[in-house]
Amino acid sequence: PHTPDFNEPEEFDLGIESHWRDDESEEITTTRVLFSPRIIWMAERGPWKVKSKRKYSEEWIEVDLIVDEPEEFIRWVLGFGPEARVIDPPRIKEGTMDKLRAIAGRHGGMKNG
Repeated sequence: PHTPDFNEPEEFDLGIESHWRDDESEEITTTRVLFSPRIIWMAERGPWKVKSKRKYSEEWIEVDLIVDEPEEFIRWVLGFGPEARVIDPPRIKEGTMDKLRAIAGRHGGMKNG
């Protein structure tokens, strides 16, 4: 009477499996970001699941996050300013750089790369 009807697979994550996506063509991807130790706690409590975390250097902690909404992720990570650096995959890193260029262009900043 008080036992589960089935055993949940170890890799099962309800947050990922039940997340509603507007565009079903978007893939769930692992995104690698360097965070400053000063703000790592905010990254760990963010909307994306932390897959792994390790010390990268004295200045950075490398975090792999499970991301299923790249555009939303880019907006979120940019909120950390210079305390975060997207390093992989290339399409999310480039998307982040594109947003930064657009912001800088609107404010008379960087014109190229």
